[in-house]
Amino acid sequence: MNTHTFLTRWILCCLLLIIIMPGTIMPAQKNTSESTEHESEQLSIELSFNSTKISIKDSFTFDIKLINTGKERLTVANRLSLGYFAGLLLVAKDMTGEIVPSEVYFHVPPPIYSSSSYVSLFPNHYLGATLWEKAIDVFVKPGRYDVFAVYVNYTSESYAEEHFGVKKLWGAERLPIESSPVRIEVTR
Repeated sequence: MNTHTFLTRWILCCLLLIIIMPGTIMPAQKNTSESTEHESEQLSIELSFNSTKISIKDSFTFDIKLINTGKERLTVANRLSLGYFAGLLLVAKDMTGEIVPSEVYFHVPPPIYSSSSYVSLFPNHYLGATLWEKAIDVFVKPGRYDVFAVYVNYTSESYAEEHFGVKKLWGAERLPIESSPVRIEVTR
């Protein structure tokens, strides 16, 4: 899958989400460096692997943590799972800096129907999960990769508050956040 196909799938998935869940999507509106600094002070994401050497034939586990690094409570989706609509992406870049197309992007998340779909994080608290994937679905072939996680919530803050009573949601109005990259060596 080339970059053009990857972007085409991304756009189609976003359009599908808009059709399926009207009123829940709102484009990110904060795009200044000031808002990026402010947001990154409130929520961060950490990625770690059980090993930095993985066989292409095996599955691997990794840990994701969303950490409230701010001074106020904030709310995030309560389930961390991979996929565009789930809001959590695992992105691999080869040594040329090209994003490697991955099958893990197209997972479908659980529906968000109630306030129980969210969790409130106090300052210095985190939501974490240990997830696993098949190496072949993420890396495609042996080599060295820089891998990072991206978190984005496609539900708008206003929708979550109006329909579910959820306050201070890290929602669609906010920019996605990225973890620091982890260098992974994929072997045969």
